Amino acid sequence: MQSPVHVVHLIPFLLLITLTKSSPSLNSNATFDDRSSALSPDDTLFAHLRCFEMFASKQSDQRDRDASIWMGWDERYLQATDRTPKFMRCVLNRLRFIDASSEQFDENILRTQYNEYKRWLTVSEADVEEFINDINEIGQLNATDDDAVYDAFVPLFYNHSKTFFQLFLRDAVVLQNMYDDKIRLSSNSQLKTFSVREPNQTVVQFCELQMSTELWDDICRIRAYEISNHTEAMERHIACIFRGFQYLHANDSINEEEIARDYDLIGSLDAASRLYIQQCAIDASHENEVPKRSLTMYSCLLDGVYRDAFKEAFDFHEIRSGNLTFVLKNLPYDRAEVKQQILALDKEHCNDQQQMVGRSAE
Repeated sequence: MQSPVHVVHLIPFLLLITLTKSSPSLNSNATFDDRSSALSPDDTLFAHLRCFEMFASKQSDQRDRDASIWMGWDERYLQATDRTPKFMRCVLNRLRFIDASSEQFDENILRTQYNEYKRWLTVSEADVEEFINDINEIGQLNATDDDAVYDAFVPLFYNHSKTFFQLFLRDAVVLQNMYDDKIRLSSNSQLKTFSVREPNQTVVQFCELQMSTELWDDICRIRAYEISNHTEAMERHIACIFRGFQYLHANDSINEEEIARDYDLIGSLDAASRLYIQQCAIDASHENEVPKRSLTMYSCLLDGVYRDAFKEAFDFHEIRSGNLTFVLKNLPYDRAEVKQQILALDKEHCNDQQQMVGRSAE
């Protein structure tokens, strides 16, 4: 497999911003349990990417067209194809914009997003209230029907497209405001800052920059799937990665399906490995704190006969997280190519004399 070409014309530079509440230091000791219920830019990007994977055309030219429309932030977003209603209902569900219990568009997520990000938005509270008023006029809808949801959403979108894109952090102006603010605040230790995942930076690389200082001497071994004896710092590091990989649900429970999906992408998912993932999740669920739960799950997946499959799946996810071309172009798994790219990342921290004994077998 040739190294993928980055599709920069489809994914704007700032759509890779990750907002993470933290202390001003990159080596924050803040817990992950105080996470806001608002969706981050990575959350809303993931919603679009996953739904794109599910419903975009498999034909190259049409897939590129789907990407340019669905991953953008203009009025072509709802351009009708036979795939658009399915894509839109998928996205709106993942954005928590549909309340399955009441079968209505959920105004609460709009208020949550506005309250969390209003300092970077250019739309006003009045704009949000107008959006909400129009939602209330729609009332109940058939939330399980793709066409019904699409038809109900169309007038909302065309009347409030700017508000929609800004609230769900798909507008490049908002993301630029956030990025500029981050640079300004980073020089002032008295102000709340946030961390930014740079374009083409993997989730693991991003989380390595957030690691506590005591882990830095262990980073080569950590990348080789060893567990540092600095337990609390290791827990926070794995929790950071699990959030970025979407291995945690919004309620902080283990997302078994997302983990199983990574096994499937490398051709290693079967009934037995799925059952093992489920049992690991059950064991991890006994931990009340998210960092402890994350490390327990990680350690379990590294134990037993499926450990090499997990390492392969984890490596492939790391590479994909730094290169959206894998999703947009539907590129297949090539073990040798992924291993080469992972070893290149390892060399940023490990010299030639340090053996990567924890890496999956040849």
